[in-house]
Amino acid sequence: MSKTMANCVRHYSFLTIFAILVSSLFPFTKPLNNVFSIDLIHRDSPNSPFYDPSLSFTQRMNNSFHRSFHRSISLCLPSSSVVVASNNGEYLMRYSIGTPPVHTLGVADTGSDLTWTQCLPCKNCFKQQSRIFNPKKSSTYKPLHCSSKMCHAANFPTSCNRMKKKTCRYHVRYGDNSYSIGDLATETIRFGSSIHKQVKLKKTVIGCGHNNADGFVPGDEVVTTPLTRKFPATYYYLTLEGVSVGKQRLDFRNVSFSYGEGNIIIDSGTVLTLFSPEIYVKLESMVKSAIKLPTIADPSGSLNLCYKSISIDKIPIITMHFIGADLKLSPWNTFVETSDSSMCFAFAASYGGQIFGNIAQMNFLVGYDLKNKRVSFKPTDCSK
Repeated sequence: MSKTMANCVRHYSFLTIFAILVSSLFPFTKPLNNVFSIDLIHRDSPNSPFYDPSLSFTQRMNNSFHRSFHRSISLCLPSSSVVVASNNGEYLMRYSIGTPPVHTLGVADTGSDLTWTQCLPCKNCFKQQSRIFNPKKSSTYKPLHCSSKMCHAANFPTSCNRMKKKTCRYHVRYGDNSYSIGDLATETIRFGSSIHKQVKLKKTVIGCGHNNADGFVPGDEVVTTPLTRKFPATYYYLTLEGVSVGKQRLDFRNVSFSYGEGNIIIDSGTVLTLFSPEIYVKLESMVKSAIKLPTIADPSGSLNLCYKSISIDKIPIITMHFIGADLKLSPWNTFVETSDSSMCFAFAASYGGQIFGNIAQMNFLVGYDLKNKRVSFKPTDCSK
């Protein structure tokens, strides 16, 4: 299972902080000029700057569970609090910015809608391994004027910096109290692709942060479901009609609190899949009935339904019934090791909102077609 986590997800859109910048990303057909794939780096991978070799696999998983609960609350705070999402960064990606290009790492996050980087001069910058971007040395950096459409169309607070030739200023704050304040601008972003050697996005709107606080923790099998437009527009909303455990189905239409268009967020930055307590209690009971083995308490104290030892063939197939897409989850998508001797159900109850997390998305190609407003899933072996 640790191998699966290390190679977890390859997404066919910029799954992430860059997702809103591409008008149409639809995978699984022959390669098109506007379709690309990238490799993501899990935050606990040895390739990640956050990798801590002293932690065991189960310690890393337990840390990720706590980030999930914190994040679910952050994603569902009222828009007036100006919180977009906690960028704890479950996945990272390599990219370069500017001309000539400056190489750096970015957080892959479907819960955020601004791509920003630390910039010189720096009033307050946190420590990072790569050199800080200097916009004065880039020939393609262009600040946005206060009167520009993008300055007023942003889903985060902006203001006019009259001391700086009326450039558009942004301010974003995240659920972990990290923040970035700086100038909105257009710039060229480049990154490697599994389909093309390099993808270049010209005149991409970015945030150039001069005042930042660090909240980072050192074919045939394709099914498609509509994206639902809801406020705030930062997140990707899907409609989940029900969940099946084996042949037994829990229909959300019979549970009024959890049913309705856009009732669940798909999020790469949350590890667990989270449901309202009303739904979770029913789902857990169904899983218990299907497995028929004695349960134990989670040694980590994070999850509710755990077993001391369980073979894969005892774990039922769980199907997520999205509109138009029945997504079958393997045991690796639904159970996770929390210690050397325990396996726990990777779903949990949350009052913060319903989220389809990244364990459930493991070993799927996930395509975001923003032009046609749909998300597609294709089972794959992401370790290859």
